[in-house]
Amino acid sequence: MAHAGIHGGFVAVAIAVAGLSNPGLLHWAVVFGVAETASVSMRRNAARSSDGT
Repeated sequence: MAHAGIHGGFVAVAIAVAGLSNPGLLHWAVVFGVAETASVSMRRNAARSSDGT
């Protein structure tokens, strides 16, 4: 769980840096960030349901 949180924070920082350095990339960075967040959330939910908690 801690790894997912660290990874999410890294993605957020990467999006911010990409947006500041190249505004044209900001849209794609946001799309990628949302997709990444959703995939992490789905994996977390799948793990939670598989261990019965």
